Formats: sequence, C-alpha cells, structure tokens
Amino acid sequence: PKRSEDERMRFLEDEFNALAAEHKRLDHRYKMTMREDKLLTKMNKLEEIKESLAETNKKMKQDQRDNEKKLHYYADPEKLRREVVKQCKEELRVAHKQLQRGEQQHQQDQAHMAFQRKRILQLQKEDSNPEVTLQ
Repeated sequence: PKRSEDERMRFLEDEFNALAAEHKRLDHRYKMTMREDKLLTKMNKLEEIKESLAETNKKMKQDQRDNEKKLHYYADPEKLRREVVKQCKEELRVAHKQLQRGEQQHQQDQAHMAFQRKRILQLQKEDSNPEVTLQ
C-alpha cells in the first residue's frame, strides 16, 4: 500500500510536471501570438503612414517643380512684363466687347422707346380727334 501510494504520488508529480511544462509552452505560444498580432497591427499602421507620407512627398515634389517653373518664369522681368501685357490686353478686349454689347443694347432700348413714344402720340392724336366717336 505504501509503495503504491509512493508510485501514485510520483505518477501524479510527473503528470503535474508534464502538465506544467505543457502549460508553460502553451502560455509562451499564446504570448508570442499576442505579440505577433500587436506587431502586425503596428506594421499595418506604419504601412498606412508610409503610404500617406509617400503621397504627401509626391505632392510636395510636384509643388516644388511647379514653384521652380514659376520662379524661373518670374525671375525674367521681360517674360513677366510680356505676360502682364498679354493679360491686360485680354482684359481690355473683354471689357471692350462688354461695352459694345452695352451700347448696342442701349441703342435698341432708345429705338424701342422712340417707337413707343410715337405710338403713344399717335394713339393720343387719334383719341383727341373730334371725328372719332366712341359707340
């Protein structure tokens, strides 16, 4: 009985140690999996940041190229003067067309008003004519 009790205790102790080792291995695997998940999440966030920064970098490089073109363009006073003259001529052309349209509309309005005045005078004359009677 004592011997079987000792064997049983050794067996349980071995079983306990095996289960403890298995628990330790599984716990370690779980922690590594959690750590891997956190690292994957961080990696995804960093990838998004990287893409965002790449897009921003691309836009900034394009802006820099545009600014260099403008700087090169505006650094030459003669080119700048020609551009300003060109813009002023275009504005003058547009304003002149608007003025012509306004004058044409004014002439049409004046002609229409003169016609209306004549018509009114004609109607007044006809009304004041003694031969015309209302029946």
